[in-house]
Amino acid sequence: MRYFKISLFAMVLSGLLGSCSSGSNQTASQKARSQAMMAIYEKYDKLTSDFIISDATKAAVAAQDVKKALGNIDSKSVSADDMKPWNDLTQKANPELDSIIQSKDIKQQRIHFAILSQAIYIALKAIGISGQTIYYQHCPMFNQDHGGSYWLSKQEDINNPYFGNDMLNCGETVESLKSK
Repeated sequence: MRYFKISLFAMVLSGLLGSCSSGSNQTASQKARSQAMMAIYEKYDKLTSDFIISDATKAAVAAQDVKKALGNIDSKSVSADDMKPWNDLTQKANPELDSIIQSKDIKQQRIHFAILSQAIYIALKAIGISGQTIYYQHCPMFNQDHGGSYWLSKQEDINNPYFGNDMLNCGETVESLKSK
């Protein structure tokens, strides 16, 4: 955790120095938030991969990693206004992550993953991303009584985490999130 805080401080400091000369529209706080959000997204992406291969044990471990990454934001390096999306994400994501961690049933874990995915999507939209495109994808079959479920992916190709190999390519990309 100390390493992350030092790294986050260094990112903020380099953002401050860089913004003085680059004319960037993002503040150092916004850049730090975006980079920290991408660190959380990387852990989420591993969780998604574990659902794609239908491994409940690995999904529980990956959920612990996402939860740990959520706790790594250093509030001292981010303005109070910029903390609101983090606080919202943490409040919505932690109960879902706890449920994934505690369950050994892949179907139950996936229900909580759907809610988690929505929370991360909202945070990505509010906080922004750094350096890549993330695809917001939809499965019409999972949770179909409520219009289906969504997930996020680095790849535009569909690899559905809700049904594993049974319906691996079922779904569609509905939005592309790009660096701000």
